[in-house]
Amino acid sequence: MTRRKEWIGIVLLLVVLAGFVAWEGWGRARFRTTEVIVASEEIPAGTLLDPSLFERANLEKSSVMEGAIVPETVSRVIGKRAAVTIPKKSQISETHLRDSDYYLADGESVYLLKGEWISLRSSSLRRGDWIDLYTLSGDETFSKLGRYRVSFVKDVNESEVRNTNDPGNAEFDDTPVLSRISSTAAVWSVEIIATEGDYAAILDAVWRADNEALSSPATVKKNGTASLMLVQVSS
Repeated sequence: MTRRKEWIGIVLLLVVLAGFVAWEGWGRARFRTTEVIVASEEIPAGTLLDPSLFERANLEKSSVMEGAIVPETVSRVIGKRAAVTIPKKSQISETHLRDSDYYLADGESVYLLKGEWISLRSSSLRRGDWIDLYTLSGDETFSKLGRYRVSFVKDVNESEVRNTNDPGNAEFDDTPVLSRISSTAAVWSVEIIATEGDYAAILDAVWRADNEALSSPATVKKNGTASLMLVQVSS
């Protein structure tokens, strides 16, 4: 009987030990931690988010930030952009993100509007702005060519034109137009996001205006060969 009790005691001890090991190895994580999404590398502000930038991590529930992205909700943030720089291994919240409408869609590329083509534009024009693009015809009337997103605004040295107080780390300039009081240089050329077909139409309009100008000495004297007007719009 005594030996039997000893065996029962050993079995009970083993059960307790097994339970303790199970708790430490699985139970504690199950009840005190939760799985969240963290950055697999540093994500600079403005980065377009894709699955390669994320990984899963188990964290104490008490340390999970409000609005943290979890595996079940990660699909909602794919295609958004980081509004702030997110350090490696940091949790990701939707407050860190913003919707992105500043990217190259399928069939789009960046195309140049040469400085000598531009007749009228605002000194406040900046990267990220939307413009309505017009061409000036020989009878001095403007025809609209389309609405385009500005990808780059360059000076004569091919440096990006910015506000003088812009640190240069933002994806694009969202300063209100009327607050853009001073700039790093004068605007010369502008690059836009467009399709190949759109750009072909722009080139055709420029060449036609150029030919009209060359056939009219008075027009050449007044306007040169510049034929494009860039009008900033809200979207």
